[in-house]
Amino acid sequence: MNFVSKNQSLTDLMALAFFIISFVGSGIGSADFFTFSKNTTLINNHLVSIIKIYFLHLARYLITFLVSMKFKKKIWLILVLSLIQSGVCAQSRSDYSRYGRIELQKENFTQAIRYFNQALRINSNDHYAYYLRGVAKFNLDDIVGAEMDYTIAINLLPYYAEFFHNRANTRSMQLKHEPAFEDYARAIELDSTDASIFFNRARTFMNLKRYDEAIKDCDKAISLNYNHEGIYILRGSAKAGGKYYEDALKDMNLVLNYNPGYMLGFIQRGKVFTELNKIDSAMMDFNYVLAADSNNTYALFSRAAAEMKSKNYPEAITDLDHIIRLSPYNSYAYFNKAIILINTDKKHAALKELDNVVKINPKHITSVFYRGKIKADLKDYQGALAEYDKCIEIYPSFSNAYYEKSVVKNRLGLVDEAKEEYDKAMALGNLEDLEAENLTQEKIAYMNSLVQLSGDFIDTEKESNRVQYQFFDINMLPVFVINSDSDKRSANGIYDAFQKDNYYEAVVNLSNEPIQQDIQLISSKIETLNESITSSPNNAPTYLNRALSYSSIQNFNEAFHDYDKALQIDSKYILAYFGRANSNYQLTQLIKSIGYQQQAITIKQKATKETTPSETIQTAEYYSKAVDDYNKVLKLDPGFSYAYYNRGYVKCVIGEYQRSIDDFTYAIREKPDFSEAYYNRGLILIYLNENKLGCSDLSKAGELGIQNAYSVMKRHCHK
Repeated sequence: MNFVSKNQSLTDLMALAFFIISFVGSGIGSADFFTFSKNTTLINNHLVSIIKIYFLHLARYLITFLVSMKFKKKIWLILVLSLIQSGVCAQSRSDYSRYGRIELQKENFTQAIRYFNQALRINSNDHYAYYLRGVAKFNLDDIVGAEMDYTIAINLLPYYAEFFHNRANTRSMQLKHEPAFEDYARAIELDSTDASIFFNRARTFMNLKRYDEAIKDCDKAISLNYNHEGIYILRGSAKAGGKYYEDALKDMNLVLNYNPGYMLGFIQRGKVFTELNKIDSAMMDFNYVLAADSNNTYALFSRAAAEMKSKNYPEAITDLDHIIRLSPYNSYAYFNKAIILINTDKKHAALKELDNVVKINPKHITSVFYRGKIKADLKDYQGALAEYDKCIEIYPSFSNAYYEKSVVKNRLGLVDEAKEEYDKAMALGNLEDLEAENLTQEKIAYMNSLVQLSGDFIDTEKESNRVQYQFFDINMLPVFVINSDSDKRSANGIYDAFQKDNYYEAVVNLSNEPIQQDIQLISSKIETLNESITSSPNNAPTYLNRALSYSSIQNFNEAFHDYDKALQIDSKYILAYFGRANSNYQLTQLIKSIGYQQQAITIKQKATKETTPSETIQTAEYYSKAVDDYNKVLKLDPGFSYAYYNRGYVKCVIGEYQRSIDDFTYAIREKPDFSEAYYNRGLILIYLNENKLGCSDLSKAGELGIQNAYSVMKRHCHK
């Protein structure tokens, strides 16, 4: 391609070169070369990446041309262009931030994050963009990611009360109470007139059952003219917690007399009536709310609690089942249903409900402990001991577990072992000691996290459409394959192979999304490739293209023949090894679908002897061949991020979890914005009970555009 005409001036060339370099090098995506308004969606990221690569290559050619010429007299032009570029960058950053704020106001949180990402690519020191991105993440229940963004904003500019206030809220939700109180104090120091800070600190005091301090903060917020109904409801709830029931009812009635349509007020008043054993009055309040909205999960749960207190168990179970249908990951509902079943001596049914709680929160120590008690009652002594051991694994100082182990071992006639367990229990003391003043806040917070349940008591009309509430099977994102389609827009991944050895193209298009194959079209393509091979029998890329076509219609025998032929022609042809590895993996999937039901790769189910995909010699052979070919690819090109990703996926399938994590880490090292790698690594880490690291990876995946990450975080990262 002839980029430079003979009559083009040196000045024009320099302007073009520095224009391209400044835009691409500064981090502005290629979308900035196109005109779009606030109503225009961002250009497809894949196309933007391709355009950026080609512009970079163009710039390289131009720079090579320019440095070979004498242009010392043109230094002034560089300075002018730098000033122009700075102005353009500032304008673009402002546009992205503005569009992000608009989407934030419209509650389009994922789109807002995309715009703030663009603004931060231009200026990584934009403190307010970090803060606003944190707000968007918080609204998607990415509490971990929100805290990280607020922290960066604070480090860049530690003088904004709202930064500390919002970080305090995220820390409180993660049970990091001491750091949360420090942030609230700093926020009040910076702005003592912001009533909302006192309101949210009062909520944190409530969570810690420090009711008098919560009441004091509510009073302060009210004195600062924080007149939203919520403040009186919160103060009333704190008064009820402190057993000041009459004062609590006064606050509730004050709200409801002022605003009879404030449904939360009726629910909270009903809960106070429940505490006072005025069940009829409580039921009137709950029924009033449910008459207006039969799917109000908080009202349903509160009514179920009142029904449980009056031992009206059938009605309570009906309400809890209703909650589960609306909110399948509400562990409050499962747990309380289990309690009812235990009280009605339906132990096997109770076990199933406790199993559901533990699936949602594997460290819910109370459910694990109750499972042990039930199994002991059912004379499943080994099962009971396993549950108590799990309790001790979760919390080694859990004295009740040692005591119950001693009881079970006595029943088994293991008298000496029983005495050892009993002595350990007595040495540790009982759980009531956890309330002692000598315990640190961190230890109390940790124990609280082990007994904390999760519940989605959401506004079904408003919030259930948010991405974090969309439920789906949590599976890993699949491998990337070479996209040989003529329409490259169907690809969602690219690899820049420009001037790299052992490739025949500058840009490799890849996809990990399912593509509907047109058999007739592929057959026609194969016929065309047959003709090309007949006329040019030593062209390796033609054999590769035919192999990819055969593989897409599951004609693996012919595909492997063509891969081998391509490698006979060029033994270092990277894409032939990569394609053959992918086909070996795809063949295992075909064999499994024919031979037995395919097991999904999820974070719920550990691989077992019965379900491990490599249980047959045949599939194990193909997995091994796939890994061998990925190894060859990476030996020839250690920077091929997609080969690390695919190899990591296959290693996870065969149960090599740590090596799989390593490969996803290598993929991210080579491609720092590799969202799919962050997502898969996060799933594996959570599967291995490394929730903190896993949730951090999922937060990054969500930030980079994987919307399913928010639903996973909702289930596994925010209890």
